[in-house]
Amino acid sequence: MLINENEVKQWRDQAEKFRKEHMELLSRLERKERECETKTLEKEEMMRTLNKMKDKLARESQELRQARGQVAELVAQFNEISVHGHHPFPTEIVQAAS
Repeated sequence: MLINENEVKQWRDQAEKFRKEHMELLSRLERKERECETKTLEKEEMMRTLNKMKDKLARESQELRQARGQVAELVAQFNEISVHGHHPFPTEIVQAAS
């Protein structure tokens, strides 16, 4: 009988040990799941921010291309005026300068 009681005690102790380990593992798993959820939310926010920055860059790049085109047109007009001689100033500008 004594051997059986010792065996039963060992089984109970082992079962309690397994329960504790199981609870610890569950706790760690829940913590990791929360960490993953937090990181997923952070990643989604960063992706939204990145997409906004990409859109802004695309918009600003388009605006820069347009501005460069306008500068090129103005330079071409200036060169044309310079090559073909001076055009008289409008009378309003001449009078305002006096």
